[in-house]
Amino acid sequence: ATHSRVSDTHLLRKIANNSTKLSTLGIIMSILRGDNERTTNEIGLAGLLHDTSILFQPDWFSLDPASRTETARRQYRCHSLASASLFEGLPGVPGSVIKMIREVHEQFDGSGFPYAKSHEELHSGSLLLNLADAFISLIIPINGNSIVASDAMAVLCHHTTRGTFSREIFQIFLDSVCIFLLGTVVRLDDKSEAVVVH
Repeated sequence: ATHSRVSDTHLLRKIANNSTKLSTLGIIMSILRGDNERTTNEIGLAGLLHDTSILFQPDWFSLDPASRTETARRQYRCHSLASASLFEGLPGVPGSVIKMIREVHEQFDGSGFPYAKSHEELHSGSLLLNLADAFISLIIPINGNSIVASDAMAVLCHHTTRGTFSREIFQIFLDSVCIFLLGTVVRLDDKSEAVVVH
């Protein structure tokens, strides 16, 4: 799909790049949670493959989000099901990965899509990927404006306190990411600049 004849190859690369980032963050969070190697690998694979169906529909992102019809929104809400169906039954893609692909956008409090499942019904890796996907979507959205990592973490913290995300998984997430990488130049409140060293 990333090598298709779609005119906006930049968009396709961005979708693929975000999936790679989700896979990596999912793996890190899984390791910190103490998952076994198999589970960690499956979480990474689900994160990598979950948006594959969108690669075949780049026109969806050419629309202004406010101008999307309810039909377009409904189609988007089913993209995880379409992605799962692309890999169902393929060697090397176990059923648990297919389940996580379907559930990446399901929320801890049952407010997600496509099925609005409760957290008891979800694979534990789906809840982990859901939070990681929300973070990546805020800091490097495929379409629209980004926010800085510190603000994204504050948004996710707010939603966690409201029950959208698991508190346990949010803590693992906080242990997995760094707001400012070492060597980052930051502007302080007094407008002076500093370099992060610790």
